[in-house]
Amino acid sequence: MGKKEFLIPSTNGNDMLHTILWTPNNSEVIGVVQISHGMIEYVNRYDKLAVFLNERGFAVIGNDHLGHGKTAKDDDDLGYMDCQDGSRSIVRDLHRVTLYARKRFPDVPYFLIGHSMGSFIARRYAMRYREELTGLVLMGTGYQSKPRLLAGYLVLTLQNLMFGERHRSIFMEILAFGSYNMRIKHPKSIHAWISSREDVVEKYDEDPHCIFHFTTKGYKTLFDTLWFIEQKKHIRCIRPELPMFFVSGTDDPVGGYKKGVQRVIDEYKELGIEDIESKFYENARHEILNDWCYDEVAEDIYRWLIKHMQ
Repeated sequence: MGKKEFLIPSTNGNDMLHTILWTPNNSEVIGVVQISHGMIEYVNRYDKLAVFLNERGFAVIGNDHLGHGKTAKDDDDLGYMDCQDGSRSIVRDLHRVTLYARKRFPDVPYFLIGHSMGSFIARRYAMRYREELTGLVLMGTGYQSKPRLLAGYLVLTLQNLMFGERHRSIFMEILAFGSYNMRIKHPKSIHAWISSREDVVEKYDEDPHCIFHFTTKGYKTLFDTLWFIEQKKHIRCIRPELPMFFVSGTDDPVGGYKKGVQRVIDEYKELGIEDIESKFYENARHEILNDWCYDEVAEDIYRWLIKHMQ
């Protein structure tokens, strides 16, 4: 497989997006898969899936979002989005990567896979760039109620006024993630909720690009994205015939242990999105590509992609 790392200018006018393109060797590219990674991680964590898809004829491309991975200029910029509207800028950045990939691989089906916060961004992308995608895969997505989001905004506003938008708020972190280990008996890590595999969690805990603290600007980007994508007027902007595949672990707190994911699916169907499939993996936690079910998830995604190539 070919793997190329390069930079694409961000739409914020300041940063360069660290981008990776994985391409099949000695075979025709039958389609392109773009990856939108999650909060406090980076696109190279999807290398295993990218190689798997390369071996089956798909080119794979993805970038580190603003404030993440190698897109961040230094450690001080991790978790900080240097722009007025972080959510809008990250979506526009994804589209800039899409334009690069479409120019490189014209006239083939084009899919977007989003995980966690990256799935929220991917949902907003489908609302804004409705004609770009052949299909959308959403992993580890979820739903937040308006009262919970409004409470988050209130705390965030106070923190921002007191400490500024670069403040790294442990309080916000506890508010957002503090309950995620509640159903796990004797968790060995505060990040035990990401995977049932202890080796995965240990590796995560040792990765400096996975354990930094978001800034208040970072949390505003997250909340703004959630607020945007849960408005019915925006959901109606998604192309009704766009195929979607929701995949999640039954023990994923981000998805409300299935309930939040199912609520999104039900609402999308109610608002006219016609082609939705879903699968839940028993006893898997948030990162289903890094849990016991990886092989099954990868095969399910591949089969779904092939099914929707036309």
